[in-house]
Amino acid sequence: MKKLKDCLKELKPEHYKKAIENTPSKNLNKMVEDLKWALSTAFEWDGSPEGFDYWKNIHYCIVNGIYHESLSSIKRERNAQRKLLQEIVEVIQGSKSVLSICIKNLVETHQTKFK
Repeated sequence: MKKLKDCLKELKPEHYKKAIENTPSKNLNKMVEDLKWALSTAFEWDGSPEGFDYWKNIHYCIVNGIYHESLSSIKRERNAQRKLLQEIVEVIQGSKSVLSICIKNLVETHQTKFK
């Protein structure tokens, strides 16, 4: 357990400055487990000048272990995920046409057997 103000020091400088400015002084010495708890309990996000979504996005990155990654590495990862997703879609679309042909052939075979 660490003091909230000490955990917030793990934030990037521009986020740390804003978080400290938003945090009521009575919360600064509160004991917390880690940075995600510090940020989520320091102050009301929706009451801050930055707004709820700003802090939610930072918290999301912290929780998912990508907060300290560079933006370029995150973009590379997202591009790789998009490429993989596109390949999966293409396989599924190809499978649909193969499946359609199989079903058509199966139906035709059964139709000729029962005529």
